[in-house]
Amino acid sequence: MKLKKIKIISFDLDGTLVKKDFVDYFWLELIPELYSIKNKIELKKAKEYIFNEYDKIGKEDIRWYLPNYWLNYFNLEVDSRELLKKISNRIEYYQDALNFLEIASKKYTLIISSNAAKEFIEIELEMLNKKYFKHVFSCVSDFNIPRKNIEFYKLICEKLNVKPFEMIHIGDDEEVDYQIPIQIGINAFYLDRKNEKNGKYIIHSLNDLLHLL
Repeated sequence: MKLKKIKIISFDLDGTLVKKDFVDYFWLELIPELYSIKNKIELKKAKEYIFNEYDKIGKEDIRWYLPNYWLNYFNLEVDSRELLKKISNRIEYYQDALNFLEIASKKYTLIISSNAAKEFIEIELEMLNKKYFKHVFSCVSDFNIPRKNIEFYKLICEKLNVKPFEMIHIGDDEEVDYQIPIQIGINAFYLDRKNEKNGKYIIHSLNDLLHLL
C-alpha cells in the first residue's frame, strides 16, 4: 500500500533520527557535573539536587526544555550553544534514518517537528546533509508550546500550506508523535525501536516505510 497525495514527511528528532545519548548526556550528566565542580560537592549530591529541580518544573512547563534557562538557574555561566558544541562528538544518527532520508528526500519535502529547543536541533542537524530538510519546527522555540499538541501540528500545516492528509509524521513517542497528529488527519507512524508493540501504524525501523515511497 502506498500513501497517496503525500507532499511532506515530518520527523521527530531525538529517538527517531538521532540517538538520545547526546541529549541525555547533556541533561543527566554534564549539567550535574558542572554544578558539582562549581559548588565543590559530590556528583551524586549534585544529581539529586538537579533532578529534583527538573521535577519541580515538569514537562508541561516550557522552561523544562530550555537549556539556557537551566544554565542560568544553576549559575553555571556558560552558553548552551558553546556547551553543546563541545559535546557534539556524542551525536550519533541511526543508520536506518540516514538511509531513509537519502531515499525520501528525492521525492518528498522533509521537515523536522520536534519538542527540542532550537539550540539542540541546530547542533544535531549540523552534521547531516542540509539538503534533507526544508523546514525545522521546534514547538518550544517557534511556537512557545511546551509539548507537541494538536495546535502545534495545525500550525505546521498552515505554515506549509498543506492539508493534514498530505503529510506523514514519524516519531518515537506514541502519544505526541502518533495519537495526537492522527486526530487532525495526519498520516502518523509510531516508531517503536524497542520492538515492544505491533500494529498497522507501528514500525520498528524507518526501513519499514520504504515500501510506501
